[in-house]
Amino acid sequence: MDTENEAREGVQAELAELLPDGIHSDGHFIRKICVNGQRVGFIWYNIDSKHKAELYFLGIDVQYRSKGYGSVALQILESELLWQNVNSVWLNVFVTNQNAFCLYKKAGYTIAAILYKPNSQEIWRYEMQKELKGLDLL
Repeated sequence: MDTENEAREGVQAELAELLPDGIHSDGHFIRKICVNGQRVGFIWYNIDSKHKAELYFLGIDVQYRSKGYGSVALQILESELLWQNVNSVWLNVFVTNQNAFCLYKKAGYTIAAILYKPNSQEIWRYEMQKELKGLDLL
């Protein structure tokens, strides 16, 4: 994308495709992350028919970062996904977002693929995944 407007249009087109019915789109979940009634961020993920979840966004507001809320949000999400018979989580993280990359790595996510900028050998983003393993209670 050459300009900020083109980039914005690209994001809007992708969102329209992913969320044709907005926040009510089938299989997509957008949730607030709250601590003591105060919103500190939000999370957006999708569950597909193959027992796989894709984490599209985990955002913690700037003033609440580095307090462990992202880690706790991931743990809660993974627990909820296990109850919904989801066995893996996939996500993309831009190489420039080292804080997020470190968060996911620490939480047990591994690099499944390295994606390069178009027509370049420069790393653009990582595709990461984690297999979820629950307790066999029965």
